[in-house]
Amino acid sequence: MSRAEFQALIEQNLHFPVKGHTIIPDQLWSDFDIDSDGVLSQEEFDLTARRMAVGLVNVEPLLVYPARDVKYMYDFKTTVSSGDTCANAVLVRKKAPTVPTNSSGWDSFYQGLVQQDVNIFENHVTECGELHNADGYVLGNVNHTMVVPLVATVPGRHSLWVDIFSAQRRAAEANETDLQDRIFGDRLNMEVHATRRYPDIVHVFDKNANENRTDERRKSEFSSLTDVESTSLAVQHKHMIEKSFEDDTVTIVKGAVLFPRDWVDGSTRCGLFEAKVKVAETTAPEGEVDTYHTDETGWFEFALTRGKSYIFKVEFPKHTICYTGRTIQGAQSVIDCDEHPNSVTISQIGDGNFIFFTDVTKANIDLGLYHGECDARYPDAIFRITPVNGCHAPVLVSSAAISGWMTNLQDTPEDLTIPDNARVWPFAAMDYSIMLHQGSRVDGVTELIRNETWKDGCMNEGPGDMLHFFRRRNTLERLALMRDEADWQSIRYKYHGFICVELVGIPRIADENELCYDPSEPEGGIQGVHFIGSSQSEYIVVSPKKEVPLKVFELHRNGDELVRCYTNLPHKSPSSDGFTKVEIREDVGDQASALCHRNGDGGPMCDFEVTVNEDGYVEWPRANEEDPSKTTISLAAGPPRLSGNHRRSLFASIARSDGYFTTFVTMEREFVVLGSKVRGAMGDSDDQFWATVPIDGLVYSVVHDPPGDASHAEIASGTHIELSFDVTKTRSMGASGDWEFGYGYYFEFAMKSTIHAGWVAEAGIQLDGLGIEGEIIPSHEETGPAFKVTGTSTKAWTMTTETERTISTSEDPSFPGRSGDVILGGGIELVYKLSDVLDLRGDIGLGTPRHPCLYADVSITWLPRKPTSYLYSVHSIEAVVIPNLRSLLTIVRTGGVKKDNSGLQYPCATASSCTLQEMQNGWDTELSSRISAWRRTLDFSSPQVHLLPKPSAPAEYEKDYSQVERITAPLMGKRSMYSRTLEHGENEFNEELGKNERLAAQDMANEWMKFGGMSLLDFGMLPFPSVMLPYINFGRLAGFIENKTPHLSIGYPKTLHNAANLHDVFTDRSASVAESIYSLGANSFAIEDAAKAVAFCKHKKCAPGELEAAAARPLLPASAKRRVGERPALGQVASSVKTGFDATDYGRVTASFTGDTGPSGMTGTAKDEKILLTFSGGGHALQFSFGASEVEDNDVFHVAYELSGESRNLLNGEIKIHNIVYVKGHLAASQTRDFTTERVLAWTKTGHISTTYYLADADLGDKFVIAVATDTRYGTPVFMTQGGRSRCPGEEETVHRHSGIRLEMDYAISQGLNPGDAAVFRLKIVNESPYRETARFGLRLKDGIDLAFNDIHVKMFEESERDGANGTSVSRVINETARKHGRSGTSSHTQRVIDAAAKKARSGASALQVAITGAAAMQTQPSVGAEFENAEFGVGLNHETIDLGDALELLVFGDNMAGKQRVKETAFYLTVNPGRARLIQYAQVEILSFCEADMLTHGGMYRYPIHHRISLGAMTWERECPPVAFDATTMARHAFTAVSQPDDSLTLTVFNPDGTNLWPMSDPLPDQAEHINERLSLVRIQYRLQGIGEWITAKSEDSPETNKKKNLLCDGSRLDGCTFDWVVNNQYEKLLSGFKDGLYEVRVKNFCFGGPSLATENVHSYVYDETLLLSTDTVKPMEQTRVSSDERFYGVKFYEAIDCSASTVSVRKINSRCGGAGTASNTLVTPEQLNGYNIKCFNGASEGNWVIEFPYPTRGQYKVTVNGIRDVAGNSVGPVYVYADVRCSLAKSSSAALGESEEIDMAKRETLKGASGAERIAAAASIIHRLEVNALTAFALGAAISLISVFAYSRSARTESWPRKIQREAEDDREQNERLLSGDMPSKTALPAYGSSV
Repeated sequence: MSRAEFQALIEQNLHFPVKGHTIIPDQLWSDFDIDSDGVLSQEEFDLTARRMAVGLVNVEPLLVYPARDVKYMYDFKTTVSSGDTCANAVLVRKKAPTVPTNSSGWDSFYQGLVQQDVNIFENHVTECGELHNADGYVLGNVNHTMVVPLVATVPGRHSLWVDIFSAQRRAAEANETDLQDRIFGDRLNMEVHATRRYPDIVHVFDKNANENRTDERRKSEFSSLTDVESTSLAVQHKHMIEKSFEDDTVTIVKGAVLFPRDWVDGSTRCGLFEAKVKVAETTAPEGEVDTYHTDETGWFEFALTRGKSYIFKVEFPKHTICYTGRTIQGAQSVIDCDEHPNSVTISQIGDGNFIFFTDVTKANIDLGLYHGECDARYPDAIFRITPVNGCHAPVLVSSAAISGWMTNLQDTPEDLTIPDNARVWPFAAMDYSIMLHQGSRVDGVTELIRNETWKDGCMNEGPGDMLHFFRRRNTLERLALMRDEADWQSIRYKYHGFICVELVGIPRIADENELCYDPSEPEGGIQGVHFIGSSQSEYIVVSPKKEVPLKVFELHRNGDELVRCYTNLPHKSPSSDGFTKVEIREDVGDQASALCHRNGDGGPMCDFEVTVNEDGYVEWPRANEEDPSKTTISLAAGPPRLSGNHRRSLFASIARSDGYFTTFVTMEREFVVLGSKVRGAMGDSDDQFWATVPIDGLVYSVVHDPPGDASHAEIASGTHIELSFDVTKTRSMGASGDWEFGYGYYFEFAMKSTIHAGWVAEAGIQLDGLGIEGEIIPSHEETGPAFKVTGTSTKAWTMTTETERTISTSEDPSFPGRSGDVILGGGIELVYKLSDVLDLRGDIGLGTPRHPCLYADVSITWLPRKPTSYLYSVHSIEAVVIPNLRSLLTIVRTGGVKKDNSGLQYPCATASSCTLQEMQNGWDTELSSRISAWRRTLDFSSPQVHLLPKPSAPAEYEKDYSQVERITAPLMGKRSMYSRTLEHGENEFNEELGKNERLAAQDMANEWMKFGGMSLLDFGMLPFPSVMLPYINFGRLAGFIENKTPHLSIGYPKTLHNAANLHDVFTDRSASVAESIYSLGANSFAIEDAAKAVAFCKHKKCAPGELEAAAARPLLPASAKRRVGERPALGQVASSVKTGFDATDYGRVTASFTGDTGPSGMTGTAKDEKILLTFSGGGHALQFSFGASEVEDNDVFHVAYELSGESRNLLNGEIKIHNIVYVKGHLAASQTRDFTTERVLAWTKTGHISTTYYLADADLGDKFVIAVATDTRYGTPVFMTQGGRSRCPGEEETVHRHSGIRLEMDYAISQGLNPGDAAVFRLKIVNESPYRETARFGLRLKDGIDLAFNDIHVKMFEESERDGANGTSVSRVINETARKHGRSGTSSHTQRVIDAAAKKARSGASALQVAITGAAAMQTQPSVGAEFENAEFGVGLNHETIDLGDALELLVFGDNMAGKQRVKETAFYLTVNPGRARLIQYAQVEILSFCEADMLTHGGMYRYPIHHRISLGAMTWERECPPVAFDATTMARHAFTAVSQPDDSLTLTVFNPDGTNLWPMSDPLPDQAEHINERLSLVRIQYRLQGIGEWITAKSEDSPETNKKKNLLCDGSRLDGCTFDWVVNNQYEKLLSGFKDGLYEVRVKNFCFGGPSLATENVHSYVYDETLLLSTDTVKPMEQTRVSSDERFYGVKFYEAIDCSASTVSVRKINSRCGGAGTASNTLVTPEQLNGYNIKCFNGASEGNWVIEFPYPTRGQYKVTVNGIRDVAGNSVGPVYVYADVRCSLAKSSSAALGESEEIDMAKRETLKGASGAERIAAAASIIHRLEVNALTAFALGAAISLISVFAYSRSARTESWPRKIQREAEDDREQNERLLSGDMPSKTALPAYGSSV
């Protein structure tokens, strides 16, 4: 609880809501406020409340009465005549006659006394009792002549007990009409008298009256030293005599310090205020001077001793004043003091003294309506000049009149540079209020500049005339304080009109659709200055750079002329917060290099304070001191704009502020950048394009896709190759025995041994021993048993390879049926680069030779072609491949071929020797033929079902399957490929099986006979030892083991294909292999069909007869003899092909899959080349697998055991002739037995490897050209992407289909927005993608600070790891990276990182240490998106929101596939609803490939998605100007206030009712800072005459402002409020000067400066909707009329409301009859009798009424005297006399019975209680409304409790015992009489009923 709130609580609990005010001394408050924080906490309040409850804290009452003048009085005495009372009067001196009206005023009053060591709470009571006298206490400054009477008591005697329940206890004491009785009851009757006056003169009384009276004598009755004038008065019994005495001892001197008549508009009421009038007696010692001061009107009045001589002189600092006579006319006719003295002496002063002085001070002034800060002035302004005190009427002065004022300035300040408008002030040297009454015309400027080239670069601050301009700045009224500062006054009304910007020499292009250049350069057209870049055009010369001067100026209208103000634009200075700033943005240059690119955030070279040189050109800031001055904008051509009207823009934006409001203007000038731009090469995208063309007739395979969205088909084909090699070693040994027994005489011994050795074939050597035999005739012979052991060891190597190729159609439901058919064929890749060229063309497009136009052309650079095998779907070919070739054909036909390195053969030999036209013709032919070849390939590979017109109904169609049926047959039908292959095999082997068996035996014989050439001599015995026999026998057989002659070799002859060469086996391209259906290439059946004609229609719907009449060219003409390839020269026929290859040669396609070489089929290449592999997107796939298995190691252990024997019986006979010739006979019988046992142990180790790759892409339009090879180390396939195009994602080494799509800002409405308004951005997506195709992109929000920090973090650590890096280099990288981020890089957050790193680097830290320091400084990075608060970013009509998360999908429109030239723009609107945000500086938006963004979100991606970002720049929303309101106390006390005294003041307290929109404060808390509106500059109290005129700002003498206007802005707007004690008659307003009386409405208004001039008014100001009413009234109330009714009601009506609270009434009966016809008397109605009179004071609409009702039965003539009637401002009306003839008719009718002099006493009146009718009602009314009059002492005019009071109200005594009916009737009667008096029903007015119910 604050101190003020605690005071209010005490006042409330004491139940003095109006008149009670509390003072809490500082010492006591410090006891309450223990912690001295200015407020009571809960604990402190509880403690104070307990003290109050137990009586430790009480309230000492002081009664306060109105101030009185006690000049010349002293020795005050207090007389108390009442009950036992301890009280005394304390008179507190005060300078002004006013008494504070609120607690804060009393606090100030009390503090002032404390500073004077005056304690009003001391015990000032010296005596108590019923009747006593005491010394009165006078406290305060003795120089003050006014005193405030207080009634003090003994402390504790009348203390008031106050606690939190006091209000309940005092509820019955709520009446504040008699505060004295509430404190003292009826016991107090006190008078205070001054017992002495200063004895300066002898008093003379009633001088004028005594001269006319004879009953008054002069004699020395009381003193012999002087005569005393005496007056004798007649005294009558029971009569009261009145006598007034007039003191005529001194004489009055009056006069004035006036100004020359012409200087005050002829007024006689204007004079110099507070001039010193020095008066000295001529005989007085030097220095004894009395000083008086002039009043508001310059007049003075003082009393001097009659008969003495005095010298009079008037002085005022810096003023020239002289004595000019004794008349006003004489004084006002003097204009200089050359012949007039500065003083006057009056000898023996007497009556009728008037002396006048004239102030002839001449002031100097510069007054004018200026062209902003420039010295030029508007010639037709009119100023309203009014004296502050209002002493003469306002004077209107024009600019022309001011120009005619005198220029002979005098006494100007020494340091003043006198402007050319300096003039002598032609008015008096007093304070003036100057107001611009009429400004110059500001309309029509647009019309005056309509022919200027810069007319679109001008803007003013919005609608409104000049008066509105200054009114909204609170500067419409100025003060010329000539009284104190007459030497110099500068009052310049600076009107800042249009602010203009001019990009010099660059006219505006009028028509946004204009594309052509007229060499005559008409106004509004495209002119030469608009072009920048490079051009091949013959029509114009263009430079890649351009310098554009810039001018900024204010434009002012002088009549019908326009004047520019260049050099003195608003700028920041100690006396002004103004500025003029320029912001340069452009997109003419490349974003990466253009410093001020519109997608960036500028910098110090783009955004700076305007400085204009003497020629009017803006000077650019210098990066270095030594740099030369620069006055132009430097533009360097970037890439051309390929879309729209091809223009790029330069923007120059100006923000001008005069310290109050900011006006923005932007000039845009368009340029056309000519030149080329390479397609692709954006980001990671490749810039090489690939177009596949087929080789006629080379279709390897076709897979037909079935219908159904879940169907697909595939074909698999491959080879299986096995290669083996065995090495077998066999060793054997045998042992055998023979025995023979015979009968005869002979002896025979035989020995036989055999060794067999060999590898594959065996050779034997037999050694026979010597045999001796004789002739034996019978014998028995046994051989064996023979035992033989054979061992075999086998080593084998076997390798098996399998290859398989699988082609499958797409499973994508988007491509069912024929569109999903897949073709594998051989082709060639056309490799090229594209450049978009913007230039002037007169031969194409809209252009003509006389008027060339802009044309965006495309140029091609052909690169070497590459052979390839392609895998495409039908839809890919039709929708992508062929349209792409057509677009290339269009480019070629428009002259787009610029260079050819393709190797294409021309009729003119080579490209280098051909003309450009020949090259273009050649490529026209080539591309046309390739497009046709694709068509034939499609019709051959995937014929379609045509729709043929029905013969009977041509408008109807029927399906035709003929072309499909041509290539179809049942799976195993006779025409199927499988049946035809089987038939071929059957024919070959059936031929073998059908041979005769004899032929087979004959074949065997023939085989045996191959070895029949062996000579018998080879088996003859040779004479060699037996040990040589094995070698001899081996030698004999060696020639037959392997003989080069096939028929002489035991083994079959070895040929090349038997060798272990897998490459040769795999690539065997012999006809028997190539033509097989299992071949990877084209089989013979397909080649045969390719030579057949194929009928086709151009479209699916055939024209009548089109299919039958089609002269179809076969895919492979018969003349080609199955050879395919390019023709050697364009224009030759296919039969001349020499460099082709057989169509069935599958080596080419196999090379595509394996990385091998094969025939290219291209002219100019005789050798085989590496064949690439091309496949397209669309969902179809190709799978290629390769597997190999190998027996790495094996062993076979084989042991065979053989046991054999033979028995033979022989009978031999032999006849020998000399052992040479003999005859021998033989007869034998034999028997054999064989036994064999074998043991085998064998093992084999086999290795296996297989690889598979799968080629597919889901996106239609994608294309990949790859080279396949195998990793030599691991056997895995390696893929080298040669080129292609891709999306989702864009892959390396390909053209990214989504690259080149960028975001641009068309315009933005984003700064200075009104509260709650949405920022609006018109954005457009420019589709410069390589193929100009439609794409889906995402849009999302990015935080620029976060982006900058991420980039800085990466770059600084990369630098720290670089060899040679140091701390300085890391710091530099941080700085450079930050600069690249524009506004985000210059933020305070980023600067903190830069500074921290730089500081660390300067300390000598290492690179890593500096990087770590930078990272540490990033820890305080604001949260991502924190700046956006709850702002909502929305797109489109549905306001779909975007944020920092998922992207919003947008469709980016593109060109058709056949065109690919038009660059389309997709426009959309982005709106930002601010929510709580007031400033968003770092928001960026990016578009990014939607599918790539989805990949990044749901699993990551190898790079950041293709994207483009722009900054939205600064978005600023203006806050509503903070509110202001009068507090409740101000509204209660001053809803209506009347003031009349010079020191009257209004204590006004205002506060801020809104806790979320705070006023500026010097030391805000952290949670308050974000809610402060720093633009609140002024809190003004303003007033005006009710309902009319301009609002005038209240002044204060302590205001530091030049114009003394009071600013109530303070720190406590949410606590105690901001209080202003407004003295309405201060020096600078003089509302109580007597010339400004009126009823004013008072308001409070907040002014917020610095906002955009066009913002809504609630941004600039706030006006509290409740006003106060202030009445300034210095004139006493004037009577309007006298009223009477029914001979008993009499009253007075005034022209204004009146206050009767301090009035006194006396009634005298002066005659017994009406009209003075009876007996004269002077009988005073006693107070007791007067209590029976009804006296009422009430107010109507703008009028006041005082009424008295005479009670029954009073009659006769009465005189009523009323004193103390005042108006509501306190001006006393003086005595009011009312003469009443009461009940004259009744007196006449009852005169005989009652007698003229008889009165009805009170007892008789009581008898009327039984009366009825009007008499009864009148009697009741007289009782109910009687007035209780308390006889008060001189000071007892009002009393207050609880320290102070202003007013006291008398009580109304009501008789409660009377019946309520009579009371109601009496009230009705009273109401009726009030209507009669006022003439109508009293108006219900808002004015308080002052003195009501008196």
